[in-house]
Amino acid sequence: MIRGASNRQSGMTLIEVLVALIIMAIGLIGVSSLQLNALRNVKVSGDVQAVTSGVNELVELMRLNVDNASDYDGITTSSCSNIQTLADEDFCRVIGLMAAELPASNVTLSVSSCTAVGAICVIQAQWTPRQTYGLGGSASAQTFGMSVEL
Repeated sequence: MIRGASNRQSGMTLIEVLVALIIMAIGLIGVSSLQLNALRNVKVSGDVQAVTSGVNELVELMRLNVDNASDYDGITTSSCSNIQTLADEDFCRVIGLMAAELPASNVTLSVSSCTAVGAICVIQAQWTPRQTYGLGGSASAQTFGMSVEL
C-alpha cells in the first residue's frame, strides 16, 4: 500500500446527477413556456393584421366610390343579405375576405358618420379570435376602429 493515498471517489454521485437533471428539466419547462407564448402571440398578431388589412381595403374601396359616400353610412354586416348598391357590394366583399383569413372567427364590420364627401367616417371591426395555443374556453372579442376622411 502506498502511503498518503486516500480512498476518495473521483466520479459523481447519483444524487448530484439527479439534482443536475432536475435543474435542467426546470430550465426546459421555462423555455417551452416561452415558445408557447411566442406561438400564441404570432397567431393573435396574424388576426389583427387580417382585420387591419380588411379595414384598409374597405377604406380604399370607399375612396374609389367617394361620390356615393353616404351609401356607406349605417352599413353593417347584416346588410350583406340584401345587396343593392356598390357600397353594399364593396362592404360584403371585404367581409368575405376577412372571414376567409380568419377561419372559425366571427367578424362584424360597421361604418358610421359617413354622411357626405369630406365627412369623417368611422369604421369598426369586431371579431372573436380563433383558438390559440393553451387557451381554454372562449376568447373575448377584439375590436379595431378607424376614422378616415373621404
